[in-house]
Amino acid sequence: MKQVGETVVTFLTGNLIPMIGNVLASIPDLLGKDFAAAGLNMIAENSDQILESGVSFVTSLVTGIITALPYLAEAALNLVASFANAILTMDWLLVAQNLITGLKTGLETAAVETLGTDTNIVDTIMTGISEKLPEFLNKGVEMVTKNCERNTRIAPTINYDGRRSNSKFC
Repeated sequence: MKQVGETVVTFLTGNLIPMIGNVLASIPDLLGKDFAAAGLNMIAENSDQILESGVSFVTSLVTGIITALPYLAEAALNLVASFANAILTMDWLLVAQNLITGLKTGLETAAVETLGTDTNIVDTIMTGISEKLPEFLNKGVEMVTKNCERNTRIAPTINYDGRRSNSKFC
């Protein structure tokens, strides 16, 4: 199998890629002055036919669109009505449940693949949050209390009538 791989690499790097390079390098010679001049002369000699064909094509296209316009309008209205009906009759609760189920499955699969755990990742996260929630809340209360104590020392309270008061505001 290794020899087949080496043969393919040799063919690609030694034969195919140089051959493509040679073909690409010879394109300017193919499209030289004589070729370009001949092409322009041919277009000039047939310009009447080219213009007539272009006008005929555009005329046919416009005629076809105008002829089909009532049917296109009806089809567009049917399409809009069909989408509106699909949106209105959609079981959005089922869609949300499927989305959540898919997300949960994806997270569990990712946890198995990345973290090497085969436990339910959502349950693990919820357990971790519930175990650490009291500690988190205590830290929050401690921060608010320290902030209030600091604010009371730094600035006195201003009453609604503009007078200063030394009462605490926390």
